[in-house]
Amino acid sequence: MAVGGAVDAIGIETAAAGAAASTGAASIVGVSPTYRRSAVFAELDWRTSRDYTRGGGFYRLDWSDYHQTNAGRNSFRRLDAEVQQFVPILRENWVIAVRALATTTDTAPGQAVPDFLMPELGGHHMLRGYSSWRFRDRNRLLFTGEYRWTAGPFVDMALFLDAGKVESHAADLNFRHLKTSHGLGVSFHTPNATLARIEVARSHEGMSFVLSFSPSF
Repeated sequence: MAVGGAVDAIGIETAAAGAAASTGAASIVGVSPTYRRSAVFAELDWRTSRDYTRGGGFYRLDWSDYHQTNAGRNSFRRLDAEVQQFVPILRENWVIAVRALATTTDTAPGQAVPDFLMPELGGHHMLRGYSSWRFRDRNRLLFTGEYRWTAGPFVDMALFLDAGKVESHAADLNFRHLKTSHGLGVSFHTPNATLARIEVARSHEGMSFVLSFSPSF
């Protein structure tokens, strides 16, 4: 088990950014916000390796405070909770891997979360089958399930299903109207690291090809 915290400074260069009022995003034009970020975390990790594992689990909770230090009203707080569990079957020839991730943000009255710092879904690790940053809002929910099996000494195959959503209000993070994607993948690995991951994913927006050099989770 590990706990910790940090304080750092973030400077963001942006010529123009904006979002619809329905998302609760800040509309920023010609402003480069700077932040003092304070963060604390707690995690429990008993995977073989963070880059490749066939058993164990990973539980983590992060809380961050983004305080804008230059002119603007874009201060907010963010909470991330993630659970990963890997269940080996038949001497680790098969593995059931599941993941759940939830992120919420909140602001003081008169403050907003900038669009470019909102939680997002889409890409090679979250809701595959959709382009990177396809969905973005103040809160998000993601579930992933994978059935993995050994195809060779350093080769694994996997069937996967992703389901998730983003919402303006945390109270709307439920199981209704989830976006989904599913597909098939192959990964090449050493005993402790993923060398390459190739996947074909399908969603309501079509097919996509994934090439990554890290595990899906």
